[in-house]
Amino acid sequence: MSIFTRLTVREFFHVLIIIFPLTIFIPKVIQPLLEKMTLSASSPIAILLVDIVIVGLAVFIFMPMLNKLTSKLFS
Repeated sequence: MSIFTRLTVREFFHVLIIIFPLTIFIPKVIQPLLEKMTLSASSPIAILLVDIVIVGLAVFIFMPMLNKLTSKLFS
């Protein structure tokens, strides 16, 4: 039994396709908000906030959207 089934590979690539651009884009967008909150971008709480936003966007918005799109394209 292989752990690399077609479904797990597809889900892995979906996560990479979504998380990688978000990790580049979101910190630049959140930087002004962190400055207004008087938080340094390198402080642990600021990093945690950025990570929460990235995971929240990926899990609740972009992953379902990508799953719907790919299921329609490949079915």
